Amino acid sequence: MTQETNGITPTRDRSDSLATDGYHQLTKRLELYGRFALRLGANGQPELPFVSTLSFLTQARAQYLLTRRLDWALETRMLIQPSSGTARSTYATELGFWVLPDLRLGGGYNLTSMKEPAGSDVIPGRRGFYFTISSELSKLFDLFGASKAGLDSDSSARLIAREEQK
Repeated sequence: MTQETNGITPTRDRSDSLATDGYHQLTKRLELYGRFALRLGANGQPELPFVSTLSFLTQARAQYLLTRRLDWALETRMLIQPSSGTARSTYATELGFWVLPDLRLGGGYNLTSMKEPAGSDVIPGRRGFYFTISSELSKLFDLFGASKAGLDSDSSARLIAREEQK
């Protein structure tokens, strides 16, 4: 066993992450969300082998506006760890009510399935009803500085004309 002068065995640690999100408003009432993340974690000491683990996370969500304040959503998430043969999938459906244009209360039902190595059921599935509170921070805090009028060409043309007149 190799020790440094302070009595601590040196450890090599590595943690790398890559993530991306996507959003697309397919129609005026239908929004699609997606997320993908990749994580590589590794650890080792001089007298032990260097071990690394790769994990994937995917998420997809479709949200349909039923009325001005009520929506319905379907969501799925999958977590996969190839080295251990572990996979976990979650499927959920939910109804949401927009209390304010930027604040949503939702309730839904979660269906969870998982696959452990050799078919063992060590971790029980968490199924059942849930409640959620969500907000659209970009609207609440104007994070991207977007105009309230949007990118409407007529309003943009009027704004440019006003700036030119000054």
